[in-house]
Amino acid sequence: MGAAEKPETGRFPLFVMAVVVLGAISLTLGVFREFSSVLAPTFLAINLVITAYPVYQWLTRHHVPRMLAALITGVMLLLILVVATGSIVWAGTSMVASLTSYGSQFTELYTQLITWLGTLGFDEAALLEQLKSISPSNVISLVGNVVSQASSATGTVTVILICLAFLVADLPTMAKRLAITNRLHPSFTGSLEDFAVGIRRYWLVTSLFGLIVAVLDGIALVLVGVSLPLVWVVLSFITNYIPNVGFFIGLIPPALLAFLEKGPTAALIVVIAYCVLNFVIQSVIQPKFTGDAVGITPVVSFISLLLWTAVFGALGALLALPKLVRAGLRVAVCDQLEDPKLTKTLVKRGVTELVTPGVSTNDNVLAVGENNFLCAVHFDKNQVGISFLDISTGEFYLSQGSLEYAEKLFNSFAPKEVLYERKNRKLFEEALPTKIAKFEQDDWVYTIESARDRLFKQFEVNSFKGFGVEHLTCGIIAAGAILYYLDQTEHKQISHITKISRIEGSHYVWLDRFTIRNLELLDSPNDEHNTLFAVLDRNKTPMGSRLMRRWLTFPLKEVKPINDRLSVVTHFYRNPEQRTIIEESLDKIGDLERILSKVAVGRINPREMWQLMTALKAIKPIKATCTETTDNLMMASFGEQLNECNTLIEKIKREIVEDPPATLAKGGVIASGVDAELDELRKISSSGKRYLQQILERESAATGIPSMKINYNQVFGYYIEVTNAHKDKVPQTWIRRQTLTSAERYITEELKEYETKILGAEEKILSLEQRIFDALVSSVSQFIATIQLDCNILAQIDCLLSFTRISQENRYNCPIVNDSTTIDIRQGRHPVIEKNLPIGESYVPNDILLDDENQQIIIITGPNMAGKSALLRQTALIVLMAQIGCYVPAESASIGIVDKIFTRVGASDNIASGESTFMVEMNEAASILNNISDRSLILFDELGRGTSTYDGISIAWAIVEYIHEMPKCRAKTLFATHYHELNEMERSYRRIKNYNVSVREVDGKVLFIRKLVRGGSEHSFGIHVAKIAGMPPSVIKRADEILLQLENSQRQSDSVGKSMKNASQRAGIQMTLFELDDPVLSQIRDEILKLDINSLAPIEALNKLNSIKTILTGKSS
Repeated sequence: MGAAEKPETGRFPLFVMAVVVLGAISLTLGVFREFSSVLAPTFLAINLVITAYPVYQWLTRHHVPRMLAALITGVMLLLILVVATGSIVWAGTSMVASLTSYGSQFTELYTQLITWLGTLGFDEAALLEQLKSISPSNVISLVGNVVSQASSATGTVTVILICLAFLVADLPTMAKRLAITNRLHPSFTGSLEDFAVGIRRYWLVTSLFGLIVAVLDGIALVLVGVSLPLVWVVLSFITNYIPNVGFFIGLIPPALLAFLEKGPTAALIVVIAYCVLNFVIQSVIQPKFTGDAVGITPVVSFISLLLWTAVFGALGALLALPKLVRAGLRVAVCDQLEDPKLTKTLVKRGVTELVTPGVSTNDNVLAVGENNFLCAVHFDKNQVGISFLDISTGEFYLSQGSLEYAEKLFNSFAPKEVLYERKNRKLFEEALPTKIAKFEQDDWVYTIESARDRLFKQFEVNSFKGFGVEHLTCGIIAAGAILYYLDQTEHKQISHITKISRIEGSHYVWLDRFTIRNLELLDSPNDEHNTLFAVLDRNKTPMGSRLMRRWLTFPLKEVKPINDRLSVVTHFYRNPEQRTIIEESLDKIGDLERILSKVAVGRINPREMWQLMTALKAIKPIKATCTETTDNLMMASFGEQLNECNTLIEKIKREIVEDPPATLAKGGVIASGVDAELDELRKISSSGKRYLQQILERESAATGIPSMKINYNQVFGYYIEVTNAHKDKVPQTWIRRQTLTSAERYITEELKEYETKILGAEEKILSLEQRIFDALVSSVSQFIATIQLDCNILAQIDCLLSFTRISQENRYNCPIVNDSTTIDIRQGRHPVIEKNLPIGESYVPNDILLDDENQQIIIITGPNMAGKSALLRQTALIVLMAQIGCYVPAESASIGIVDKIFTRVGASDNIASGESTFMVEMNEAASILNNISDRSLILFDELGRGTSTYDGISIAWAIVEYIHEMPKCRAKTLFATHYHELNEMERSYRRIKNYNVSVREVDGKVLFIRKLVRGGSEHSFGIHVAKIAGMPPSVIKRADEILLQLENSQRQSDSVGKSMKNASQRAGIQMTLFELDDPVLSQIRDEILKLDINSLAPIEALNKLNSIKTILTGKSS
């Protein structure tokens, strides 16, 4: 016998777990219900603020101060709430007043109903007893009480107003909090954003349909002649927010009133009108749109209605759908795998697509102006291969290099999902720690053989030489892994991925992740609009916005392509007529790139196909404008490369009706004249009765039978009925089907053919339209590569036009970009800060000169809040803007090409990785020192402040000295510090210069001049800043006392100053171990200097070493 199996321990039985879960759910819902008077209005207030948040964003984008924008948003919400509440109270009061005036008629109808039921055998006394609770007086009283309670619901309104006040006041800091949350929990932040998008779409769709339904109901009631139509319009609009059953609630009062005023016929018309209008629109169409908007089906919306109404009461009915909006990380899409008409068994269903964060073509998932890259990483011994794909646009890139290079690309492309091989999990987590979605793949995927096979199959080639990537083995492996992942997620239709491009690292400026973050190029921890991208992005198309994001993270470092871009911006500056023509055309193009990807995957709808044609038509004036340009080679090149695709435009225009519907489901998409059979079927479908009448008249004339009829039933279909008096005139070709008492029924071949056509006409029409549209999509797919080239050219033109617009608006000037080693900026400004200054305040410009002969390193001192950090950042941003081909915020700028930009700015920690603020600071500094080049631009802001004063000064001094003394690199450096001791370095190091941001102290108050002037500063005025921040006066006073004591003590000893002077006297990069004022060391030095090393024999050298040893030890060997 085998050993008995041990029973499992430590697990609860399934039944117990189910009971516990159900109990927890019941308890939670019970708590919700108990506090529904607070929770429900709070949630409604949150809904309102989320819905109105785009208004606040729009205001801040148009330079309205954040607090004022929040106030305007709050006032708007308050007005909406006041209007809605007032409308409800007015409508309810009017409804009660109207219904109560018909009390006697209600009583009469009630009595007649009881009497009528009595005639059917019911006991009238028993009926009166059972129905007394719904007598007219009780019902009218109940309605009055409900309206009275609703009108006096001051508690609910008060809670909503209080919540709105706090939420609106929090709007200015919302972006900062979301940015912090996103750094710590990006998936949670993504879910919140998806939740907010769903909320807005739900309220927009519901309000829009509610307005449509209310207007149509009002028109119907006016036509019938029912009193108080405006009251019922308001009631219809409000009840529309209650899913599925709202129209029943809005129907009863006007139907009753119609019955009392106009009689049963009018009441029936009202009921029919409401059922047709409200039920079709509100209960069929609207839930479908709401489901499309927020991912909830009509069934789920109805269940949510029941649940939340039970929990939160009437207000819960209004909030049913928003409570179910939530986002998931990966979504499996299931669909039918076969045509239901072609099988007699159950239709097979299965997973047809797996939507992941990095693989999606859904407009509701994708950010409009941002790429959605999927990344794959392959680790080899000394190289890292990396590849990026945006399936929504077809952009496919690969590269390989060092781990630092791969990390730089990873942070610049900012993918939404990353793939790696299972065996390298630990290596991946150490090398590229990230919080985005990750997926492990089998190791066999990451082999050169499998990668080549999959890529060759995709591009239908047998070599990578045409793409220029044949030697990038690691990159090829990573690219192959991406295509295998698409296969795994059921993305088989990817014909729009037509090429793979190599990322040439040698062509672009090196920006590591610290620099991208510290310069706030794309994201800001404070406000999403306080970024360089937000300032420069005036693109007309999403394609241009996506390309500009890439340009910002990949600035050029070759003079010619930079000057080519600048020449186009200058050309647009000087030719506003051409600029206007191109801008108007770009407005019509939209997101042509992503529409094209839908063609490839077969998910383009008719309306998008029409938009595709409109976009292609808009290329013609752009091409003509570029081609006519003779004084700019890049513009002329754009004109040569653009393809108008005239044949495709004509084909789409010929085959699709103008302004087609968004779906093929109901037909009406294909134009007349495209297909003869389709035209005939449409004619049959639209003129069926007329055609039957023609048959009847023709047969009647041919046979002489005047009384024949053509009818239809389920048994025979269409038939001719002839009375017995004329049956002898029936032709032999007719087939008799039925004999009646007074007539006979016949069929003919023509009728049977017509029946076959007319019964299947609608179905065949849809089938034919689908087939013709699919053929059109297939035709468009042949132009994918051509249109992709157009998209790339249009995106470049859009970006350069955006540079022109923003440069003209903000008084930017054209920089001189050359191969020199000098950066000379005159009257430079910070492009982001100057856009966010209060009205009436102007930015104080400053000059910066850096070269490798006289002023390689500038040490900037000055008080807190004087503008040192802004000065550092503006220098880097001006250089970066020049090297992406944009004008710069300065009176003039001469920019010698920079190949790397490094920044060490701000203080932060990485608690999750166990790294303190100082450790993070040292990591960033180490990364800079290990990657310096001769053309690097380095920004250090407050380096060393995360440790003790002496340690900080020592590290800062040593780093500046290291940069200055590097034999082959003279990296241009701006070093902002509060360590005034570093000013001593100017005395000993020729290419180090001291500057300070000036201030004036008047009557104990500090005035910030924000002007960079020559010389160092000895004061930081930190206590003054603490006073401005609102520190208690007692603390400020005590701080002044302690500062005075410390300064007196420092003047007496001045040990640090002397040490710094001594340190500055040494030469070379290696620090000395002893001071040479020691007499023993001086004697040794003198002995060594007397030696003639060239004539020294080996034995003499040994004897000399022994004598030096004697001097040190005082003992002879």
